[in-house]
Order: sequence, then C-alpha cells, then structure tokens
Amino acid sequence: MNKISLKKIILISVSIVLLALFLSACGSEEPPQRLPSRYVFNPGAVFATNINHDDPRRVLRCAVMLEVIDEQASIELVSFDDTIRNAILVVLGELTMAEVTTDKNLDAIAARIVAQVNEALGGHIPLVVGASFTEFVLT
Repeated sequence: MNKISLKKIILISVSIVLLALFLSACGSEEPPQRLPSRYVFNPGAVFATNINHDDPRRVLRCAVMLEVIDEQASIELVSFDDTIRNAILVVLGELTMAEVTTDKNLDAIAARIVAQVNEALGGHIPLVVGASFTEFVLT
C-alpha cells in the first residue's frame, strides 16, 4: 500500500514541476502592452445621402466615428452635433461614384471629413484628428 501511495506522490510532484516549467516558458515576464487611449465622438445616426451620379437613386449609407484630441473635446462637441452632422453631409454629398466604389478612397474621404468638421467648428485648434467608418454601403 505504501508503494502505491509513494508512486502517486512522485507522479503528482513530477506533474506539478512539469506544469510549472511549461507555464513559466509560456508566460511573459513583461505585462501585456495596452493600446493607446483614444477619445471618440459619435455624431449620431447613420448618414444617408445621394451620390453625384447620373442615377439619383444611388444612395450612400454610412456611419462615422470621429477621433478627438481628448475627453473634454468629446464632451464639448455634443453641443455642436448639428454642425458636425451638416459638415459630414457636405463631404458625403460631394462624393462621386468613382470615389465610393473603391476601398482605397476611404482614407481620403475620412481626411476630407476631418478637415470639413474642423473648419465648420471654426476653432483655431483642430479638435477632430481622425475619422473612421463603421458602416459604408452603396445602394
């Protein structure tokens, strides 16, 4: 009986040592890197606008998130929601079919939105530093 329990103790001890070695080899001594903080402003509902095209039934439907310089800016922009939405609609309404049918133009469209929104806000410090699309559908 002592042999069986001694074998079990040795087996458990070896298993624990091997598990500890495995976990130490898999684990990193450095804490995981965190993504940098981003402050965003949601200008509201999805945008829908006609595209500059021969067929007036072509509609672009998209949702945009704006990246702002800090948390205070995202709070301040709430009172300018209508101005921001109008600025975005101005850019979207000027788009041509050629611009919206390729993914390569999304960055250029986003840059135009950032410039138009900052211009509409009229501040000397640009509060909006980026734009990204969470939805972009042409119907």
